[in-house]
Amino acid sequence: MLYNRYLKAFLEVAETGSFTKASERLHISSTATMKQLDNLEDEVGCKLLSRTHQGVRLTEAGNVILDYARLLVSYSEKAESEARETIREKARHISVGSSILYPCTPFISLWSRYGVRFPEWSLQVVPFDDTHSEIRNVLDNLGIVFDLMIGVCDAKSWLDRCEFFPIGSTEQCLAVPLNDPLADKSLISLSDLAERTVMLMHRGDSGTVDRIHELLGTVPGIHLEETSTYDLDVFNRAATSGTLLVTTRIWEHVHPGLTTISTDWNISVPYGIVYAKKPSEQVKLLIDLIQKAHA
Repeated sequence: MLYNRYLKAFLEVAETGSFTKASERLHISSTATMKQLDNLEDEVGCKLLSRTHQGVRLTEAGNVILDYARLLVSYSEKAESEARETIREKARHISVGSSILYPCTPFISLWSRYGVRFPEWSLQVVPFDDTHSEIRNVLDNLGIVFDLMIGVCDAKSWLDRCEFFPIGSTEQCLAVPLNDPLADKSLISLSDLAERTVMLMHRGDSGTVDRIHELLGTVPGIHLEETSTYDLDVFNRAATSGTLLVTTRIWEHVHPGLTTISTDWNISVPYGIVYAKKPSEQVKLLIDLIQKAHA
């Protein structure tokens, strides 16, 4: 984005009159939203918001900033949109992002089947890193850095920021350190997890994850460690700490120090094509073709 990211938080708070409601729209915590507003006030050099028992109100300075903030965001988004469109008009290729956690291999299989319909297009693979900040950056810039990626996707925080077309599902498993007593098992049951620490995504964002939380919550003495994202640091932590990690079958080769074992939960999660809310014409045509073939 071309504007200070704090402006988005400012506009949401101004519109809703509440840090809580603004945070829900931004998919961040209320504390993070307040911190962004504090930082914005520090940069501007004056108070923009007045906190009252009735909610949050704009100061006189805040009302001045509000009008300009709307213009800045509007012009920024328009500039970005026109820049993307200029690139799209000249481009004759589909670019797919690829990383260890989000390999493009499943899309290559689709491209081998449907890409022949577009002989004038080429396929480009764009690598990216599996860090928390980079993955967030990828989602925010789909359609700019590359057109699409393949990923596990049923989280609201993702679906609010991108489009998703499922092409399959993948089994939910446990990643177990190689030296763990459970590493030799072919199937892990809930009873095996008593008094163990299991790491998984936090509640409230994914229906699949919420179901697993409910199941694990019935295990005596289990300790659930929540993470806000899955990146390589999470897998490294599981491998070195002895923590069991809820994972998927398609991630079984992510870390050499972990073995991926099936569970008796019989829960799976969809994976498929993740692409921009406003995709290029090439991506629209390709997705439409795949959707018709899968119908």
